[in-house]
Amino acid sequence: MSDIVVSGPVEVEQLDGSLVPLNVEDLRGDPGPTGATGSPGATGATGATGPAGIAPVSLMMPASALSETYPRGGAVTSAVAAATSGRLMLYAIPLTAGQVVSTITFVSQSTALSGGTNQWFALYSAARAKLAVTGDDGATAWAATTPKSLTLTSAYTVPTTGLYYVGICVVASTPPTLSGVANGSWMTGLAPITAGGSTTGLTNPASAPSTAAAITATSGQAYAYVS
Repeated sequence: MSDIVVSGPVEVEQLDGSLVPLNVEDLRGDPGPTGATGSPGATGATGATGPAGIAPVSLMMPASALSETYPRGGAVTSAVAAATSGRLMLYAIPLTAGQVVSTITFVSQSTALSGGTNQWFALYSAARAKLAVTGDDGATAWAATTPKSLTLTSAYTVPTTGLYYVGICVVASTPPTLSGVANGSWMTGLAPITAGGSTTGLTNPASAPSTAAAITATSGQAYAYVS
């Protein structure tokens, strides 16, 4: 049988002989279910490479350094006043979890060590808890404008990224001045304190306090780095 094509108005005769218009749409069934989703189209071409980022300041650190108290290329270096003989000086340094610290380095400025009997460095937590200490460099000379690196008796693996302190204690008739940034105590004293004096009356590394005394902010941020 051939299909019937309706091209004009359609009327249906009722039992009483009257004609009623019929909407052709009424003859169509309900829509079928939605078909399956087609497969994704091909991936577009990769866009152009963006410009190179700015090189990190860490590239200017001394060779083998893991972190430093401040970027050595970002400030004018001046002499930070020498600590009182036998006093632990603490300087803030950022460290990253997983770093293994073996050595601490400070740099003298214009005044050399004179009459030294004890020289040691240490690593402290933000809460001033002792983490590691170097051996004692005793009466070893420390000339002006010279770095001094001392090795921790046990390497320290940083557990948590955050703020730490590197400490220096020198017992001498004339402690050396340290290379650093000349900023006021009103700057270093902003929380968290970044530079200042702590426990006094110390001698050799064995006297390093398990918890250092509260820090009294001082003028000048000494330059130091760990490796």
